[in-house]
Amino acid sequence: MLRILKIIFKILFLTSLIYSSVLANEKKGTALVLSGGGARGISQIGVLRELENRNVQIDYIIGTSIGSVIGGLYSVGYSPDEIEEIMLSADWEDLLSSSNFYNRSKMFIDQKKYYDRKLINLRFDKFKFQIPQAISNGYKFSEFLQEKILNSKYPFTNDFDRFKIPFRAVSLDIVNGKPYIFRNGDLMTAIRASITVPLRFTPVELDSMILVDGGPVANIPFDQAVAEFNPERIIVVNTTSDIYQYSDLNNPVNIADQIVSVIMRSNEEMVKEKSDIYIEPDLAGVSNSDFINLEGIVERGEKACANIDFNGLDNTKNPKTTRLTDTEYFLNSVEVVGNNNTDKMIILTDLLINKGEKISKLDLFNLWQSIYSTELFSQVRLLTEIVEENKINLTIEVKEKGNQLILLGARVDNERNTQAEVDIIQENLLNTGTRMLLGAAGGARNQRIVWSISNPKVLNFPINFNFTAYYNNTLYRSYSPQVVQNNNYNRELIGEYKVENYGFNVATGTNFDKSGKLNLGFQLEKQRAYNLEMEPNEFKNVSTFFIRTLIDSKNKSNFATQGTLIDLNFESNLLSLENDVNFSKLEFVLDAYLSPMNDFTINPFIMFGLGDKTTPLAEFWGLGGQEMFYGMREYERIGRQIFVSSLEFRYKLPFEIFFDTYIDFRYDIGGVWSLPEQIKFSNLRQGIGGGISFDTPVGPAKFSLGNSFYLLNNPDKVIFGPLLAYFAIGINL
Repeated sequence: MLRILKIIFKILFLTSLIYSSVLANEKKGTALVLSGGGARGISQIGVLRELENRNVQIDYIIGTSIGSVIGGLYSVGYSPDEIEEIMLSADWEDLLSSSNFYNRSKMFIDQKKYYDRKLINLRFDKFKFQIPQAISNGYKFSEFLQEKILNSKYPFTNDFDRFKIPFRAVSLDIVNGKPYIFRNGDLMTAIRASITVPLRFTPVELDSMILVDGGPVANIPFDQAVAEFNPERIIVVNTTSDIYQYSDLNNPVNIADQIVSVIMRSNEEMVKEKSDIYIEPDLAGVSNSDFINLEGIVERGEKACANIDFNGLDNTKNPKTTRLTDTEYFLNSVEVVGNNNTDKMIILTDLLINKGEKISKLDLFNLWQSIYSTELFSQVRLLTEIVEENKINLTIEVKEKGNQLILLGARVDNERNTQAEVDIIQENLLNTGTRMLLGAAGGARNQRIVWSISNPKVLNFPINFNFTAYYNNTLYRSYSPQVVQNNNYNRELIGEYKVENYGFNVATGTNFDKSGKLNLGFQLEKQRAYNLEMEPNEFKNVSTFFIRTLIDSKNKSNFATQGTLIDLNFESNLLSLENDVNFSKLEFVLDAYLSPMNDFTINPFIMFGLGDKTTPLAEFWGLGGQEMFYGMREYERIGRQIFVSSLEFRYKLPFEIFFDTYIDFRYDIGGVWSLPEQIKFSNLRQGIGGGISFDTPVGPAKFSLGNSFYLLNNPDKVIFGPLLAYFAIGINL
């Protein structure tokens, strides 16, 4: 009897194994396969809209390159209309630009001044040069994706099977030459890897893999859909690029692209035969880089579905009705991975949430931006795990950069001729977040050497510290009193004088978030100013204390469209040393940027400075120059008191002249005086001018014309100065 029972048990066990195997191999549902194709892939939005209109249920999505972008956004709950709006409103030229963008708004204010001046960034790790992997770090596109994903209905989900529609992204591991399928983890990183065109964006490094665009191995990821989902039906949307004609193969870029395209097209016929529904929009005349007429491209996707019969597909459930309700989540734990040389507190400095407190999508996005903006990491991944229904375990994975930099800058202008700058920086000194810098800049007319040690957040408190030692040597031109003839005035160049100063200053204070600071400090300096035709005089001692409030929320260092710069500084004597110079001075600057319409920016500016009668020549303010006052040369008028106000209108042209092109017009009004009792607003000078500017890879290139004038009474007349031409190419040093 026992033997019979054993036999029955074995039969039942084998039967269950066979049944389980059959169930496991049973094909279920409909998979949507989205190909690559660059801008051509935007037509996939129109296909999604038609699938919804026909009530076709999609159970799985897999995408490569642009297909991973469209499919990824759709899988986390965005509707076709919402995806179209995202694509149409995106500044694709900016997102795909070759610049190594840094998020200025998330940097500490002292950090901004270094990166604002960089033209070339050379990075070293333990004094070994790190060769750039691409022309762009891809930050802008990563930020664009991260914002959209964190604003979806699934910001805390790292299991792609738990999305509204299970999703896969396909990339290529160039280490082993095989496709890599993202099934879980950080969705932004998955899409970013899948769309990373080699040499344009830096590859994504994950474990021992180096991941790029999956197009060369699976531009239409049909086989991957079968392997991942085992679906009953497969819908393929093919938006891959056409191969070039003979006449187009006239440059290395097109030839290289043609080779890749031929390889990728080899499996198209097989996919067309095996797929249940094959959709190939008519994209004649649309290249993979044509992101201009996107609305028309979306319509082509809709038209491609017009004559397709979807009746054989399951349409019992409309995907549009599947929406999730918002859930509040609370932080359960935080772990940092990959910070071999960086203290955890530097990474978590902007995570203002304690364990057990509510964590939002915005908290995660701000944290991601802030970690990237330290410029210490080449990759930042936020991995979230939902535990106990509404608690989040947060893992922050970082990949450290080399922390030694050489920043190079250059400038050519009509005032100081050719100038260059080199800054050598050690980031994160002794793993404390401290920055040490040795820099030199200048040309034939000005030289500067500086050594500084600074920390924007000492011991993770909102307290900054800065020590700077410096040497400056600058030549200024001297001009004759004006000569008026026939309602015109002129000033002749009569000589030059030199200002030299060297010393050090120490400052500490508190931060206003990352956009501002309030500092108290002291300065010890030796300075002198003398006419070049005379013997140099002796250096004078200057010992002052200063209080400074600085706020800088501009979104860009050049061609800013939003934000404000406020600088209020008071300086006065601290000690009375032998051969000392005693003075007090106050300066205020307001520089604001408003953009009431796209591509149109208004820039109001105001500055005033007050110095007492003992303020020495080396501390004088100067009026004039392309950036400050049209119709005057730099420092054409100098004094102990200054007032300047201007209003600039700038417009970005709808077309490029090689680079982003701007035209501008500015009105200036201001004056300088030697003594306070001489201040009279009736003798203010006025200036008008404008020009054309280009946002080039070597910095702004500005070409301007300007004129100054003033008004006379009794008799009423306008006295004009000479029309002056200006140019400046490069960054401000």
